[in-house]
Amino acid sequence: MMKKRTILKRVVAGIGVLSLLVGVSPVGLAGAYEYYHEFKPPFAGCADKIGPYKATKDPYVSPAGSTLSTTYVLIAATEDGVVASEHIKTGTKGKISFTYRSGQGGKGTSYRMQYYPSKTDFIKYTVQGTWQP
Repeated sequence: MMKKRTILKRVVAGIGVLSLLVGVSPVGLAGAYEYYHEFKPPFAGCADKIGPYKATKDPYVSPAGSTLSTTYVLIAATEDGVVASEHIKTGTKGKISFTYRSGQGGKGTSYRMQYYPSKTDFIKYTVQGTWQP
């Protein structure tokens, strides 16, 4: 009969292999989430959103590279989809903090990040990076 310790080691190893197979990234496990989207004209209907995920004390978006200006905003994961943060417009690489609006950002509340081109007249481009609500 196997010892409990050996069984535990095998279970942990199995979970590690399974997480690799389903594509769980270490970034996601740390509280930040990855995003990727290719925007194609026309502007109408091109917005994307990701989530929902639970609010943190450090909400931010961090584009991985410079691109056309993109607008990012946090939306409450409720039926009414309340705008929960100030809009961030950026086309540069680096971490930018979201500022929650009054009454938003509470512990345990879930949010989605919505993002779209800052200008209605744009050429096809790609955005990617990490974020957390």
